[in-house]
Amino acid sequence: MPRPLYTPEYQIQTALFTAGGEFRVINDQSEYIGFYHVYPNGSIYTGAQYDAVLSQELQRVPGIAFTDTTQPYYDITGQDYSRHVAPVYYLPEITAEDRRRGSLIRFIVQQRNDHDNITEIDAAQFNGINERNQIGIDGNRYRGQEITWTISGPRDEAQKANIRALMAVESGMPGIRMYLSDPLEFYQ
Repeated sequence: MPRPLYTPEYQIQTALFTAGGEFRVINDQSEYIGFYHVYPNGSIYTGAQYDAVLSQELQRVPGIAFTDTTQPYYDITGQDYSRHVAPVYYLPEITAEDRRRGSLIRFIVQQRNDHDNITEIDAAQFNGINERNQIGIDGNRYRGQEITWTISGPRDEAQKANIRALMAVESGMPGIRMYLSDPLEFYQ
C-alpha cells in the first residue's frame, strides 16, 4: 500500500528495526533486515525515515516473527503465539448495499499497550481475533471495535452521527478520534 502523500511526523513510527523474518521487499520479495518506518495507514518502508531515493515498500511475512523484542513475551506467557498474525490495514470499499443502507461497518483494532497503534482491518480479520493458538490476530495483544459509519443523508447529520460513534468508543479505544479524524470520510 502506498505511503500517504502527507503525514505529520509525530504519526510516523520511525527508526524501528527488524532482525529478519518479519518483512519482504515488495519489488523483489527478498527478506528485509534493517531499519524501517511505519505510516498510520499501515504502509511500511525501508530506512529509519523516508528517503525518496532509497526507501522501498515492505510487506509483512505471514505469522509473527520471534525477535529480541517479542521472544520474552512468548517466553513469559508460555504459549505458542507463532500462529498469530499482525493486523493488515484495510481500506473499506463502499458496496451497493452500504449505499442503500446509508452506512457501513468499520473494523478497528488497537494494540493494548500502545494506544497509537491503531489499524483498520476487514471483517475476516476482525472475526479471526482470538485468544487461543489459532491463526489470527492475537486477542490478548489487540482489542477490536466495530463502528457503524454513516455515509449518506444530510451532510451535517452524517458528520454528527460519526462524531457520536467515535465518542462512544473513545473510552475503550483511546486515540480513535485522532485515527479516524475525518467524520465525513466516505460520505456520498
